[in-house]
Amino acid sequence: MKKAVKILLLLTVFAMTLSLVSCSLLETERGNEIKAQCEDMVDAILANDREAAYDLLVDVTDKAQFEAVFPSLCAYVSGVETYKLVQKGWYARVNNGVSSYEATFEMKTNKETYYVTGVEMEGHDGLYQFSITLASESEFVFTGTLTTLEGANLAQWGMIVFSVACIVFVLIMLIDCCKRKIKYKPLWIILILLGAVVFTVKTSGQQLDFNFSIALLLFSYSHLQIFATGASIFRLVLPIGAILYLIFRKKLTLAKTEKVQSQELPPEPNTVESPVNASEMQTDNKNE
Repeated sequence: MKKAVKILLLLTVFAMTLSLVSCSLLETERGNEIKAQCEDMVDAILANDREAAYDLLVDVTDKAQFEAVFPSLCAYVSGVETYKLVQKGWYARVNNGVSSYEATFEMKTNKETYYVTGVEMEGHDGLYQFSITLASESEFVFTGTLTTLEGANLAQWGMIVFSVACIVFVLIMLIDCCKRKIKYKPLWIILILLGAVVFTVKTSGQQLDFNFSIALLLFSYSHLQIFATGASIFRLVLPIGAILYLIFRKKLTLAKTEKVQSQELPPEPNTVESPVNASEMQTDNKNE
């Protein structure tokens, strides 16, 4: 049993480590995918190739409207000959069951520094949104996620530490669950490992948006994103499965213990004498 617990512990540590790594990889892989499409868009703008640029947005943009805006885009980056995109921001959201991914890049050129933002949405080919802005006019850089911790403040680091503390808490509850004799142990193990609720609060100026969702613990972590514009996204992931187990574990264990004790108790001896034995004793006394 101890050997099984140790093996399970090692697998859990690996799974929890993989969860943080997977979140980071998601930011990197999706970011690289959006980056490639943003580079194609910038190349099309610099080459004044409106057809190539429109092909990247054809799924969501009216062609007449795009052709009216395209000359302004070309003028905005006029004189740019070389550039390089470096990912500086990342945001993923789920709305009505549809996932979207947004990545922001710093675009350093031979002329100016720009910020480029690209958005991909599930069910749409190409870019769902694209924007380019001079860094001197508006900054989109934010910190707080695993890949954007450079320059993070104490609160943002605190959220990452909280995520690590949640992993430790889940490990403790998992070990306790494995050692105790409780009903439905496999189901509790799955709930502890995967069950999580996510609270998201977004602020932007006077606007406040609150969202609640259920997520897989292995692919979520708490963080606080702070944009240079003052907007922020607070994301709190609670291991509800482990919390529920902590609340009910004693009741589950006690119920099992009482059942075992009741089964082990020996039957009470019958001290009442039978009528036959009593009559025999009286006969013996008379004979004496």
